Amino acid sequence: MARAITVPKLGLTMEKATITTWMKEEGDPVRKGEVVCIIETDKVNFEVEAPESGVLAKVIAGEGAVLPVGALLAVVAKEGEIFDLDALIHEASEVKVAEERKFPETPIPTGAGVQREEKRELKASPLARRIAEEKGVSLEEITGTGPGGSITKEDVLQAAQKKDVTPLQILRKIPLSGVRKVIAERMTESWHTAARVTQVMEVDMTEIIRFRQEKQKDWEAKGVHVTLNDVLIKIVSQALLEIPEINCSVKGQEVEVYKNVNMGIAVATQRGLIVPVLKNASGKSLLEIAKESRVLIEKTQEGKIGLDDLKFGTFTITNLGTFGIEFFTPIINQPESAILGVGKIDQKVKVLEGDKIAIRSMMYLSFVFDHRVIDGAPAARFLGRVKEMLEHPEQVKEVTR
Repeated sequence: MARAITVPKLGLTMEKATITTWMKEEGDPVRKGEVVCIIETDKVNFEVEAPESGVLAKVIAGEGAVLPVGALLAVVAKEGEIFDLDALIHEASEVKVAEERKFPETPIPTGAGVQREEKRELKASPLARRIAEEKGVSLEEITGTGPGGSITKEDVLQAAQKKDVTPLQILRKIPLSGVRKVIAERMTESWHTAARVTQVMEVDMTEIIRFRQEKQKDWEAKGVHVTLNDVLIKIVSQALLEIPEINCSVKGQEVEVYKNVNMGIAVATQRGLIVPVLKNASGKSLLEIAKESRVLIEKTQEGKIGLDDLKFGTFTITNLGTFGIEFFTPIINQPESAILGVGKIDQKVKVLEGDKIAIRSMMYLSFVFDHRVIDGAPAARFLGRVKEMLEHPEQVKEVTR
């Protein structure tokens, strides 16, 4: 019996997916559980497997296609089996979460298997291809006059002469799809949803830097390297426990205030900004935070992060200090209600108590919050508490297990 392969629902907020790679072609034999294609959704790649053994009788959508959850991807059937494709498409449409694409009617196959659609093969000399790239001419729009219909240098030059001259020279085109499209949609949603307010505070990092340097040998003797970002996660988690109204999300007509802190860590990758979540950061020691955050960051940078690692964040820290940014106003990572931006550490002259002058390590923190649910006063208390603990490390509590 023919079986449909559909776009699986991999998360509560998932609505669609992009087909990145087909591992099998129409007519290829497949085994149950064998990967037939790879889809990209919610910032992760997912391998779609064959539900039964047989033949990949029909591929509905090609690479690069964006399909809603539940949409038909392909059909697996027995060798020589005749199946009702319209019925399978109708069956798949009944379980869609978002109807964003309508499929054309396809004739029911009358024989074994379905023939692949013929594609035009572009034949062009290496010189013709290079000139076409330089001139911005698409080879698909050129009819070749060379042997066997191949495209020659003269064909490309003639096509280039017909094009309008433009002063713009495009380096490359990047499709707004996959991870980049997800980021664009999420950031736009956040921008139009939250009533954003930013508070900026300068922090003296001299003592926390000294504290970390003094403890680093002991930590490394235990096989753990602790970064300033790890220290920030620890301190911010403690501040959120002390001022819990910051650790919240808007859910419909209610505001959910959370007991524990699941800390989002913004990580820049070649695929875009991804925010893995360190679960229960508020219940972990500094060394536990350092160990687990390192694993999360490495998995994210290597593209091995899973869907579970991206869920249930309650607050996010994003650090651009390593890029030389002094301060900035990050966009809140929905459905969270606040985010902390961390700037670079600079050596500055500071006036201390008793009018003493000293060179200190100073840093800006930018706290962006949703004013719909967080008022300015508790936001200021939270940011002030983070500053206080950074300047007085002895106030940071240690949690052990």
